[in-house]
Amino acid sequence: MLAHSREYPTPDVNVRDRDYFRAHAANPDDMLYISPPLRNRVNNNWMISVSRRWTAPNGGFGGVIMAALEMNYFKHLYLALKLPPDVTISLLRTDGILLATYPSDDARLGTVVSPTKAPAESITSLRPVGDLPLAVCLRITQKAALRRWYGLVWILCPGALAAAVGIAVLTHVLLYLVRKDRRQTLLQKKHLEQQIYERTISLQDILEFNKKIIETSPIGIAAYQHDGQCVAVNDVFSRTIEVAKEQLLAQPLDALKILQPSGLLDCAKRTLETGITSNSEGSFQVFPGRKSGSTIRSSAFPETTSAISSFC
Repeated sequence: MLAHSREYPTPDVNVRDRDYFRAHAANPDDMLYISPPLRNRVNNNWMISVSRRWTAPNGGFGGVIMAALEMNYFKHLYLALKLPPDVTISLLRTDGILLATYPSDDARLGTVVSPTKAPAESITSLRPVGDLPLAVCLRITQKAALRRWYGLVWILCPGALAAAVGIAVLTHVLLYLVRKDRRQTLLQKKHLEQQIYERTISLQDILEFNKKIIETSPIGIAAYQHDGQCVAVNDVFSRTIEVAKEQLLAQPLDALKILQPSGLLDCAKRTLETGITSNSEGSFQVFPGRKSGSTIRSSAFPETTSAISSFC
């Protein structure tokens, strides 16, 4: 050793047998050589040597310029990261030589390891160190990697369970309300249908009753819609004007021309148009030489019909 940056005078140490010295002596290229871990012959600490060849002015081998990286540097560096105990870091040469490790394990330094052979249930990441012939391997167990996630799950699970229970209860309540509303709607529908049925039956009964009154009346009665169409007529009315019931039901009020000369037809038409009840007397001739005298009472019914009563 010709010179040392930390010791003076320069220690009397021979490094001719070191791997880095022999590598540079045998290879004339200007390469960077990183040695396996070795003991420093000055202070006996574990170190890694980083060296380059020194070529003499005549082009021959002139020696080696070497820098020593002590293991304590890597120990302090990795400890400063405050990693969990289940995490390991390995600094490797590209040929697999282990240079440094965390947690520290001096017995493994300098051995050849395979970063691809990882224990089961572990996560491994291997990355090169820039352009240097080095790689960093980080390995962590799945349990350690998921520890925070497990903790978060234990925090979120009760909340998620409570939310699920709340949603289930709310869904049950909504279903109950929907079913209740549906039952009420069905009951209302049935009640409405019953009312419609009862009123329909009642209306039919009323119509049948009115029909019987018209049919059995001793007075001639004919009922017309607002548009003049005959909707009901009894036998007395039919015999009075001597027109068949079927013919009267099939023809409008204007067809009763027999009532026109006496003004009885106009009286009935005014009632249809105005809705005002009126009485009129007059005679009409059914056959030549045969006249009938009648009193006509035209009465308006709600909205649609007018009844013509004929008394002979």
